[in-house]
Order: sequence, then structure tokens, then C-alpha cells
Amino acid sequence: MHISISVVSSFYSIVFWFSLYDQSQHIYIYNIQHTADSVQSVHNLSITEQIGLSKQILCGLVYLSDRKFVHRDLATRNCLLNNNVVKIADFGLSQKMFLQDYYRGEDSDAIPIRWMPLESILHNKYTVETDIWAFGVLLWEIFSFALQPYYGLTNEQVVQYLKDGNLLECPENTPKSIYKLMKLCWSSKPINRPSFRTLLRDLETIEAEIQLIQKHLHSQRSTPQSPKAFV
Repeated sequence: MHISISVVSSFYSIVFWFSLYDQSQHIYIYNIQHTADSVQSVHNLSITEQIGLSKQILCGLVYLSDRKFVHRDLATRNCLLNNNVVKIADFGLSQKMFLQDYYRGEDSDAIPIRWMPLESILHNKYTVETDIWAFGVLLWEIFSFALQPYYGLTNEQVVQYLKDGNLLECPENTPKSIYKLMKLCWSSKPINRPSFRTLLRDLETIEAEIQLIQKHLHSQRSTPQSPKAFV
């Protein structure tokens, strides 16, 4: 359940947005590697559906970044899903930057290391660009069907892995164009990371290209082949 509070009018208004899936269940939409009982209720997403979910999240991130909000905890676990509509939730770590370019957290802040770039892990620095890095990991989660980022490594090993210049590998059956977007999000220099608007535009282009290819393949399958075609 997601709660919104409006204080614009003369009285306070609270809006409850209810998700059919709780935090432990909605991730099963992406993860097909569970017990037989769990798999029965799982919808195996197509690439276009994965892109569609990613675009919805990006639309929300464009809205937040335009208003100078840094979420600081972007991950599939913090996205509510209901009837194929995605809502970004859990703003417990979010901050508004106002005039400064970045927000520095407290040293005691608990941060989601597997979704963070080195400037956040080592220097406690948070910007829109660190959210862009996190979105790249979120995109990786969607296309890996909710595998844990850097699975098999401890948090300490993840930090060293990043220090050595390594990145998450391409999830199985993920289009190269999608993985290229992920790697752009993980540029070591924040200034080189694409904006959320650019990522949204690029995803729309990739989606159109995939749909065109699928349409072409479908037309080929539905067109009767003459005997000569098999010679």
C-alpha cells in the first residue's frame, strides 16, 4: 500500500494506493526461479512487457528529477505493481536538493550498496546521477528476472569489484541495445550518465525497433512458403 498526503487545500487529504501484491509477492512477477507453487502465479514477461514496465518507472523518475528529488533507493523491491501499472514507492531515503547539486547523507545512513555507484558508497554523495546508476541496476533486475545484483559476492566484495572497474554482466536473453543502456547508466563519471529523459527516449526507440522486427517475423511465419523457397 502506498500513501500520499496532500496539504494544498485547507484540510489534509490522504490518498491510499493499494497494490495487489505485497513486498514479498510483487517481485515474483519478475522472478520465475521459485518453487512450483510460486511459479503457477507468475507471468513470464516478454521483452516488450519488460520495456513497458521500465518506461513507466522512467516516467516517474523524469518527474522526480525535474523537481530535484533524489530517491536514493531505487530497486524493484521499491516499485508497486498493480494490473501492469508501476508506481515508484518507498521514499524513506529521498531528499530534495534545492540549490545544491547533490545531497550528502549522514555517515550512519544505511545505503543499498548493490544499487549504488562508488561516489555514493565511498563519499556518501547522492545526485540525480546516482539515481541514474541505480536505475541501470533496476533495469538489470527486470531483465534478469529479479536476480540479486552481484549475486555470489558479499557487500565488501561488491565494493572491490566496482573499484576494479567491473560491471554487472548482461542478463541472459537481454537485447544488446538494452544492456548498452545499462552500461551507460554505470559510467564511472557521473557527467557521462544519460538523463532520465534520454533513457526514456532511447527505450522508446528500442521498443519500436523490437516491435518492427517482431511484426516482420510474424508476417514471415503467416505467409505460405512456395516449394521453391525451400530449395
